[in-house]
Amino acid sequence: MTKPSTHTSSLHRVYATIRLILLLGIVVYLAWEMVRHWPDVQALSVRVDGLTLCAAALLGIMAYQCLFGGWLILLWRVGCFDRRQLKFYSRVWWVSFLFRYLPGKVFLVIERVRMGSMVGIPPATGVAVALVETLLAVFAAVWVSLLAVSYYVGQTQWTIIGLCIASVVIFLLLPASIRFLCSMSVVRRKFPEMASLTLGWRDLLLASPAFILHYILLAGSLFLCLNLVQELPWTVFPGICGVYALSHLAGAVAMISPGGLGVREGALSLQLSRVLPGGVAVTVAIGIRLWFVLLELLSLGVVMVLSPQLPEAAKAASGAADE
Repeated sequence: MTKPSTHTSSLHRVYATIRLILLLGIVVYLAWEMVRHWPDVQALSVRVDGLTLCAAALLGIMAYQCLFGGWLILLWRVGCFDRRQLKFYSRVWWVSFLFRYLPGKVFLVIERVRMGSMVGIPPATGVAVALVETLLAVFAAVWVSLLAVSYYVGQTQWTIIGLCIASVVIFLLLPASIRFLCSMSVVRRKFPEMASLTLGWRDLLLASPAFILHYILLAGSLFLCLNLVQELPWTVFPGICGVYALSHLAGAVAMISPGGLGVREGALSLQLSRVLPGGVAVTVAIGIRLWFVLLELLSLGVVMVLSPQLPEAAKAASGAADE
């Protein structure tokens, strides 16, 4: 009986070591990017405005709570939500969320399922919900990225009308598209957990606004930060929403890139070069990434302080102490 537990413990140690190495690699990568563009950083003239920074931070933190809320809605609609476990759910989601920065983007699902099983979420359901959550985030980014049209062609009357019509159509088609993808045989073969999915069209439509609002609030935080470098009129805000959503789509396509690192910054800087000098656009794109990572770590820190250990993890720790 001791051998399996010893083997499992060894695997956990190896897994923890690999995670640490990968996380350190991400930190080194971010530091290298800042060093490589240091001349642009020195040339930047940033206006310090405490009120604007606080507003930008608030919008960013609210944006991530929207993602968490969307996940809770999905859990509720599949019958796995227990409000008494809310403090544990926050720990499960936030700890696993930061693992999207690891290459392959599979560690997020692994951690979500591993910790979710400790609070009563069946592994198959945990995988299925994580996959649907990812699809909703991608489709929401597609929806918001439509606003980039106004950034590139201007806000004419026909542009606004066309965007409104296209937005309504895509918003209504979004749940149907996800249901279609989940029902495809090739998807079910690769992800057999999808067979247990009980989400309907109305369920997905109910969860969609949380993911759409996530991108709009992040773009609001980006817009306020951009105004600390160069003042921009509010009329360009819809375009900034679309531009930022497009950069997220580029990062989502790059499956090997951890958390879209590098790819998202390249896509964002390329688009921001329309309103900022090229070198400054690159530096701002990297700075925005660091800004959002800071907000993520701040949110995670609050959750780690306020949310207790997961039930099974606490029992394991107590048992080890007794031994």
